[in-house]
Amino acid sequence: MRKESVNSFYKHIHINRQDEYLWFDDKRTTGVSVTLNKYNEIIGFCIITYTTSR
Repeated sequence: MRKESVNSFYKHIHINRQDEYLWFDDKRTTGVSVTLNKYNEIIGFCIITYTTSR
């Protein structure tokens, strides 16, 4: 049985007519950042990997 990962909305940032939205998975190891312009068109998309050093 495969466990589905849960993605949750993390943060909305508004800077100079641009909106950035961040989502992370339930373990906060990967995520995605999407940037929209004032017309709500996607102008940036970035996959985020987060690792911690021990």
